[in-house]
Amino acid sequence: MTQKQSNLTVVAGTQQLEFEFWKNYPKELIQKAIDGDAKELLHKMVEYLSTIVVVADAYIIIHNKDWSEVWNPSLNEYEKVLKTIHVHFLFKLAEGATLPEIANALGLETQYLEKPKSGRYAYDNLLSYLIHAKEPDKFFYSPSEVVTLMGRDYQTIYNERIRTWEKGRAKKTSKQAKNDVEALIMDIIKGKIKKDEILNNPEFYAIYAFNKSKLNEAFETYAERKSLKTYKDLELGLFQKTIIFLQGASGLGKTTLAKELAHKLQFLSRVNGEDWETVITAATNPFDDVRGEEIILLDDVRGQALSASDWLKLLDPFTASPISSRFKNRSGAVKTIIITSSKSALEFFFKTKDSGYEDLSQFVRRINHFITLRTDSSGNIIYSSSFPERKHTPIQRKIPNKEVIVSLDYDFSTAKEMSSENLLEFLIETVRLNNHWEISYQDSKKAITTTDQSKSDDLNQ
Repeated sequence: MTQKQSNLTVVAGTQQLEFEFWKNYPKELIQKAIDGDAKELLHKMVEYLSTIVVVADAYIIIHNKDWSEVWNPSLNEYEKVLKTIHVHFLFKLAEGATLPEIANALGLETQYLEKPKSGRYAYDNLLSYLIHAKEPDKFFYSPSEVVTLMGRDYQTIYNERIRTWEKGRAKKTSKQAKNDVEALIMDIIKGKIKKDEILNNPEFYAIYAFNKSKLNEAFETYAERKSLKTYKDLELGLFQKTIIFLQGASGLGKTTLAKELAHKLQFLSRVNGEDWETVITAATNPFDDVRGEEIILLDDVRGQALSASDWLKLLDPFTASPISSRFKNRSGAVKTIIITSSKSALEFFFKTKDSGYEDLSQFVRRINHFITLRTDSSGNIIYSSSFPERKHTPIQRKIPNKEVIVSLDYDFSTAKEMSSENLLEFLIETVRLNNHWEISYQDSKKAITTTDQSKSDDLNQ
């Protein structure tokens, strides 16, 4: 026995703007819609539909900014692909007609038409869907893009309903965030995604907003694992810490140089099969924000920020010990430390947090390279590099800006001037050797140049 078709007073639908799907319509109407004007197409649809029913409301909108995720077997991952341009339409009928009757009148397949769901808000939901007002994972179209041919103007409806629709969107966002958080947590603890990527991605940001504690705990867990691996690698002698101290007056570019160095080290780490991260700390309580990053940039930090004991543990090239922090002790397992200061190394470490006077030789000998920035008579910046040297007999040094003379077993060598480019490559090479990386920075640049040339040759063929 054939089931009786129910009469519908509301029908929605979607259809791609390709000629083969609009056989009963003049091609120029479809082309106009493709070009951005769907009003005449809607007029023709109402004309066809009016042969069987009286149409009360008629709306249409062009969707040309929708994306879908498609599996790319060559990349072995999903990638976003722009959907084919299509229209969404919505009709309210003064009297009912069956779905097959409506489809036949419109000249469209029934699978492209949609019955309203049950409930008092069914029509309202279809109105909101025209612009994806309640769909957090879809492009939000402007209400001005909806063409109204019959019924109340869509912009007026939008102005009246937007607050309710936004609440519906928020509920969907919250529900979706709860459903998606587990997958995101797995990516975090595997190191596949970083916090700044989440904060810069609208989709992930919504998940983060509703699950902040869970995701931050995942980042903490990943940081613990990274720190443990760094600690174990240090114990096994797979690398040695690199300590670089940049000193110069304000405005000479210490921070810029330090950031450029960190950026190039991150690049070289990836070339050599690792994935280093950098953290730039605050001037006070610097270790509050450290989460297992391989590079710590202590920018414009003060010697009083840590105790002498913590400084010595942190700068020790062969060991990693916990470092004091306000909320919990942080691991000193790090691969490169860059310190910038307007004070010289001797003045910097002369007074530490615990107010004790430590043998300054212990700090000097832990620094791989002491870099100074100064200007010459013409205002050009001069870069100089020195390294710690053990003295056969202790030497006397006056602490800059202090009326104090100290005895040192280690002091810095005579400074050697070099250009900023040569200095950067020199420091990068130090880090490379300390981490036993095979590919040098120069080799990585040659590889990039060769790749770019190959691409250029392919284009010219």
